[in-house]
Amino acid sequence: MKLLLVHAESFSYEARIKSASLAESLDEVPASASFDNVVVAFVSVETRDAKDLDAVVSRASDAIVDIVEKVGADRVLIYPFKYLSPSLAPPRVFLRALKMLEEHVARRGVKAARAPFGWYKRFYVRCRNHPLAEVTIEIRA
Repeated sequence: MKLLLVHAESFSYEARIKSASLAESLDEVPASASFDNVVVAFVSVETRDAKDLDAVVSRASDAIVDIVEKVGADRVLIYPFKYLSPSLAPPRVFLRALKMLEEHVARRGVKAARAPFGWYKRFYVRCRNHPLAEVTIEIRA
């Protein structure tokens, strides 16, 4: 799993075009949303992650919560972002991992939300300006 964690003053997205046959219903997650003081976790789930998805998600959750605590963000947005890896997990595994990651982060006491999987989204970000404002992390089982 690859993560790009961005501490944003403000972040908003809007689902525009369905891009995958297994795209989530917009009844399950909001088609659009806006957040302030948020860590946006851009997430790519990779083929190798399927071998031990629980361990990968647990480690990713730890890394995300650690950054949230260090930067003092109010919440996390889990944002599917296939562009971080050339070796993506199948859509069912990718979506399952995103849902698990949202649950793990929330169980750690951090407010968590998730952007819809399988949609091209327009987003706007106003990034904070400090050393941990943009962090990339690779998680392995």
